[in-house]
Amino acid sequence: MNPLSHQNQVVCSLPDPAHRSRSHWNAPEPEDEGRPPEAEQGTVLPSGLEERLMPIRPIIDHGRCEAKRECVAVCPNDVFEVRRMDLADFQQLGMLGKLRTTAHRRMTAYAVRAEQCDGCGKCVTSCPENAITLMTTA
Repeated sequence: MNPLSHQNQVVCSLPDPAHRSRSHWNAPEPEDEGRPPEAEQGTVLPSGLEERLMPIRPIIDHGRCEAKRECVAVCPNDVFEVRRMDLADFQQLGMLGKLRTTAHRRMTAYAVRAEQCDGCGKCVTSCPENAITLMTTA
């Protein structure tokens, strides 16, 4: 008699691979057929519609920025400069932001050439204070 044929036999069945769930098998997601192909700005899509890419602009939190110039060093498009904070920007800060920026001689980064930003994200990852975010603009 086969020892595996007893009552204590454990049966493990796997689902048919043809009907497997992607999350169960960690299979890659299939291509989204409803999504248009990647297109450059102004490219005419097969449907006849133009896809316009939203411009990306860096946004700097002046209350967090300590003017360490990491963004200036890593930006391939020369978007940033570090200078003394404008009075209007300083007045909009809360008490903690004013104290922090005063400790750093009210120096902060500005995106003076934001239209040249290509959205690479190097400034975001290099900022030690996490003061930079990238936002799409209409």
